[in-house]
Amino acid sequence: MSNAATEALQLAQASPFPISSGGDSLMFAASLFAVCSITFLLTMRLIATVRQMWIDRKVKTRDTVWWFRLTIVLLCCAGLISRAPDMVYKIAWGEVTPATLHIILSVKEWSNAVAFFIVMGWIGILTYFEPLWTLKLSNPLNMVWGGDTRKVSRFFLIVFLTGLLAGAITLSKAF
Repeated sequence: MSNAATEALQLAQASPFPISSGGDSLMFAASLFAVCSITFLLTMRLIATVRQMWIDRKVKTRDTVWWFRLTIVLLCCAGLISRAPDMVYKIAWGEVTPATLHIILSVKEWSNAVAFFIVMGWIGILTYFEPLWTLKLSNPLNMVWGGDTRKVSRFFLIVFLTGLLAGAITLSKAF
């Protein structure tokens, strides 16, 4: 391990907040709130989309809607794979041994490499189907407006609860 990495890992024991937040609890809380919200909302969207794909599996196979949903699944997976380790890293900072933090940081770096390949699949499917999707979405006969207010309520509930979680973790680290 390099000197800089060793120094950074030793600072984890001295500061309750990561070096990137500069010891500022408000900056840490905002960052933790953002990464937790992203992780939880992507998880919620991923589960909903996979569930809908499972329900529709017998109706039509491999139609354009299925491929569109697959791009959503890939995008959610890429976001989760790159953000979830960051969330774990922020929560674990100052709470675990330097060896454990080193493992978390290694997983965090490798997750970005894995996310790259998922994003490449997403971009490939998007590039192939975008002209067809654009054509179908611009057709006035296919336009459907409106949404499920329960889903929107769940969205705001997740964001609110994540804010409470980020605040509680920040307060517990500060005191």
